Amino acid sequence: MGRPRAEGDRFYDDLDRVLKKLPSRDITVVAGDFNAKLGQREADEGFMGRFCRGYRNANGEALAAFCASHDLKAPLTTPITPEELYSAIKKLRNNRACGPDGMPAEVLKAVADLAAPLAQLLNDGFALGQPIQLGEGTLICLQKPNKPQGVCSSLRPIVLLNCIRKAVSLVVLARIQEKLDRQIGAYQSGFRPARSTADAVWTHKWLVARIRQYQEQFFILGIDFSRAFDTIDRAKLLTVLQGFLNDDEVRLVRMLLTSTTLRLRIGGASHSPFETKA
Repeated sequence: MGRPRAEGDRFYDDLDRVLKKLPSRDITVVAGDFNAKLGQREADEGFMGRFCRGYRNANGEALAAFCASHDLKAPLTTPITPEELYSAIKKLRNNRACGPDGMPAEVLKAVADLAAPLAQLLNDGFALGQPIQLGEGTLICLQKPNKPQGVCSSLRPIVLLNCIRKAVSLVVLARIQEKLDRQIGAYQSGFRPARSTADAVWTHKWLVARIRQYQEQFFILGIDFSRAFDTIDRAKLLTVLQGFLNDDEVRLVRMLLTSTTLRLRIGGASHSPFETKA
């Protein structure tokens, strides 16, 4: 497992397919040299014994995610409440394209009183080991303005998600937002509440004005990360999050990152779904 991430992903995908084909048994033993350090965890990971020590490496995170997706049967310490889910549903934006289930936000808002049974289903997914299918998405491509047609780089990929997944994502974000804000520097303006790129533009103009007035010298370095959001290593991301999130919060984030699939839709025609790690 000391190999490129793509090769490790293929290994676990193959192992997952083999395991699903096996007949139901009382005990299934998966043996091998995974080169994985699982680390010592607090609790709530039912697949781990008491002999794990040290830290969790990337291979350990991949192995843990695989074990959790097949055998995790520990309830959340703080279950998702109907109030949390209801509040998240009410925050969904109207007039947005639907995900694979075809349900717009307006419909989910109209039946928001079902938040209690929906929350129970989500909590049962952790407590009883039932699969929580929130990873489906529809991939569409929009032509970028003033770009040549027929070139992939001229297309902007957009993923349409189911509204229930969006609502659960808002629940998770509400739980971890305060902790995330403490980890993010004041210099970051994009993708933050009450902040925008306008803050960065204002800062730049303020520096220009100061330079002109006091004849000072500044060096400004602008960095544009190519494909920043769809090239993130999920195992490393979860490892970082474990440094400041509690076990419930990490498990909720992992749920949103597990078993994600996309179905490409072009010209009204949908194609076969494929797994994605982005």
